[in-house]
Amino acid sequence: METRNVPRLRLPPPPAAFYGVELSPTFFEKGAIAATFEGARGTLEIASESQLPPECVPIPHERGLQFLDDLASLEPLGMTDSIEIGLDGISLYFRLRHASEEHGFSVWSPDAQQAPRPHGFVVALYRLATELAREPGSIAFLEGIHGYLGAGPP
Repeated sequence: METRNVPRLRLPPPPAAFYGVELSPTFFEKGAIAATFEGARGTLEIASESQLPPECVPIPHERGLQFLDDLASLEPLGMTDSIEIGLDGISLYFRLRHASEEHGFSVWSPDAQQAPRPHGFVVALYRLATELAREPGSIAFLEGIHGYLGAGPP
């Protein structure tokens, strides 16, 4: 039996700001997307069961500011666990550190109407990843989870 490396989010040491999500789709490989910011420098990490090691890319300064503005409007520190679950969809575990405050929560297949804030969070990370990914394994992973996220046309 093949053993896969399931990506897990690891917070960097303080004072770095961190915004990440572990993605567990029902019928596709698991993965994680995370953005870390230290001062004016940002780094994006894309990991999946088949992508070893994870892809790490710098986040351009202006794009990083736009990402942070998008997340600030969602107030992610106030998001809580969802008790919903289903048979075909995606489990998401969010983890973040913002202004030295750490927070984590889980959500099942958030959509823009029923759970707009968690949906906005995962879509913001996903769009950042699709803009910056260059490795074939990362691109294949992002294409595979697209349909689970309700992120609009590919």
